[in-house]
Amino acid sequence: MHKSIAFIFFLLGVPVVYGQVDVLTAQYDLSRTSSNIQESILTRSNVNSSQFGKLFSRTLDAPFYASPLIVTNFNVPRVGLRNVVFIATLGNTVYAYDADDPNATSPYWSVNLGTPISTGCCYLGPTLGILSTPVIDRSTNTIYVTAIIQSTDTGLYVFALDLSTGTRKFNSPRRIVFTFPSGVTKTDAYGWIQRAGLLLYNNLLYVGTSNVLENDTDHFSQEGFIVLLKADDLSVQLASFETTPTGQGGAFWQAGRGLAADSSGNVFVVVDSGAYNPPQSFGVSVLKFIPGTLSASDWFTPANWSFLYNHNLDLTANGVTLIPGTSLAFTGGKAGVIYLLDQTSLGGLEPGSGSTPLQQFQASQGCGPTDCAQHLPTAFWPHQTNPILYVWDVHDYLRAFPFDLLSQRFLINSATFGSLLPSRAGGMTISSNGSTDGSGIVWATTALLDPYASAVPGTLRAYNANDIQEELYNSDQNSSRDAMGTFVKMSTPIVANAKVYVNTQSNVLVVYGLLCQANTGSAIKIIRGPFRLLPGSIHFTQQLSILNEGNSAIGGPFTLLLSGLSTGVNLTGMSGRTSCTQPVGSPYIQLSGTPLWLTPGQSFKVQLDFTLNGATGITFTPILLAGSGSQ
Repeated sequence: MHKSIAFIFFLLGVPVVYGQVDVLTAQYDLSRTSSNIQESILTRSNVNSSQFGKLFSRTLDAPFYASPLIVTNFNVPRVGLRNVVFIATLGNTVYAYDADDPNATSPYWSVNLGTPISTGCCYLGPTLGILSTPVIDRSTNTIYVTAIIQSTDTGLYVFALDLSTGTRKFNSPRRIVFTFPSGVTKTDAYGWIQRAGLLLYNNLLYVGTSNVLENDTDHFSQEGFIVLLKADDLSVQLASFETTPTGQGGAFWQAGRGLAADSSGNVFVVVDSGAYNPPQSFGVSVLKFIPGTLSASDWFTPANWSFLYNHNLDLTANGVTLIPGTSLAFTGGKAGVIYLLDQTSLGGLEPGSGSTPLQQFQASQGCGPTDCAQHLPTAFWPHQTNPILYVWDVHDYLRAFPFDLLSQRFLINSATFGSLLPSRAGGMTISSNGSTDGSGIVWATTALLDPYASAVPGTLRAYNANDIQEELYNSDQNSSRDAMGTFVKMSTPIVANAKVYVNTQSNVLVVYGLLCQANTGSAIKIIRGPFRLLPGSIHFTQQLSILNEGNSAIGGPFTLLLSGLSTGVNLTGMSGRTSCTQPVGSPYIQLSGTPLWLTPGQSFKVQLDFTLNGATGITFTPILLAGSGSQ
């Protein structure tokens, strides 16, 4: 008659939500740092093969190169508040899956946008549909996606989809059309590559594309284009920019990184190898666009641009990263050289006016002046006192370059090196809890074999961000449990809310996290009410009030562990006894009907029901566990 945790009441404190991390765009933010400094659960003390591993996977219709995007506390129709991961595949399908629950194997919704191009195995294959990372606007509940759709006239289309249902909105799809100065108009997208992550800023959507041929029989006539669309009405195109209208080349792809934007709306991009003839053509250059336009206000071009162009050493094999808290930016390309630039004065053609660039250095030895690389993976950790740039090039070791806040320069002579030499590194992410000691982790995917001719195994790796010689974890340590699947190049692990989401060529999204639920510790205050005897029975009840006294939101699901429960006391509705959470053997109850996130100042109440079976009293210590792991 008396059920377990039959009654759960909510007391709402402050309405502000802390600690929950949405990932709405490529590389986490418009600065494109590829860092999440709000990760409070995953630390160097628990990311190891004993405590961390694969939690579950999600089945897809094709491989995916686009980064997974995360929306927390999202109201799923007919379901309620959930954390949702959005995935876009080379098969042109967009999925909305539960981001946490291993048992939620069906998507909340999925929509196929049309037939993709067939390419074969494996790089950009076996189909080519959605390639770039979409972007999400939470204010309008919209995800923007580009897709190449095969037909008698294959086209590149921009879609705006409702986050709740996947239905089309804002006059989408919008077909992308490019017009050359000669008057030639191109609509057939066969061979086009829309790889750069989308940028959404102030109701403006930026879409960059490469490999657009003016002359279908002349490969060297390929061009790069950027178009600017009105986000809430995709039928409106506001501007179009051709990278090299007076020459050849100049593709725009950035190895999948998104276009960068500062707080004023200035947009920074990098253009591929091509003709340099300013102010019309900007091959092998970094460009800065006036806010709300595609008019270049400034640019930087290396002195050896012609050599880079003629040897296919793309400068756009990385993208631009804006260094937080400064007016600086950096970029790097296939040659492995990092250029540090002043955002307010890029300087034109090197050496330009003043000191242009502010600093340049050989950040890798993987390929050098040869065309063996496809991209230059970087990530920047904006640590409050000791920022670090990480670089992991093709056929090279992981490298870390400290950034000195006083001199505003990278400390080249203080660089450190990892010990692993893979064939490829896919991309990197930095996670940390701000600048808290012991929290900084470098995450990367690697392949020991060349992934271009055939699908090859990939490995998820985690390193100490302060000492990259120290590997904390890799998914091969317990491969029967944690095997990642096949490797995808230019794809970055996404770390958010104590989980790591990984792209694969294996048609699955793989999700890693802590294998056991975490003890919420001192952040949670549990206030215990008196025991009450139900009249005419041997049942006792007790109400607990569970309050978040910490500074961050704590994500469910939640479990209540009763440590040291008296012998001879039966807990009604007990879910089981702990096997991986300390203390082992303790009874626990998996809570239902609790908040998705328990925010600072928020509380809920739980009523427990006990039966005495020979015991003369009831004693225990209540502990709240949280997260997707087991008990």
